Amino acid sequence: MLISGYYDKTLIKDPKTGYTIFSLKPVGNELDFVNIYGTVTCKGITPPLYISEFIIIEGAIRNRDKGKYIEVKKIMPEYNERMSAIRFLASDCFGLAFDDAAELVLEFGTNIYQWITAPDAIQSITAAIPVSEKQAAVIVNAAANSLY
Repeated sequence: MLISGYYDKTLIKDPKTGYTIFSLKPVGNELDFVNIYGTVTCKGITPPLYISEFIIIEGAIRNRDKGKYIEVKKIMPEYNERMSAIRFLASDCFGLAFDDAAELVLEFGTNIYQWITAPDAIQSITAAIPVSEKQAAVIVNAAANSLY
């Protein structure tokens, strides 16, 4: 069975084996065990994943005492425009954490050039993520220089 969705958060991870229990916000799947947060629990060995990363899981639905979960057999990250924009902003030249980059892309969209060149870009960034105006200016300048 293939299940697609957004990686929500890591609940438990064994760094030695990669075995992870995490939550997934499913997209386009008719699952009858989505919790009140709109997520399902998944268990299995995973590669490094980022919050809000869109993934496709090959797996099976299993039952346990506390309810159903997805047993992960294989994870396939989906590289799309949104993930490309997040990875671009989370690259070394901007000094942004992946979560902050994801927040910016979720807030302003994937057309980085459009929102980074807006007159209020610095104020918009400081309102969206916890950075100082100086840090926001560095982000704006670095993005503008790399996009020209």
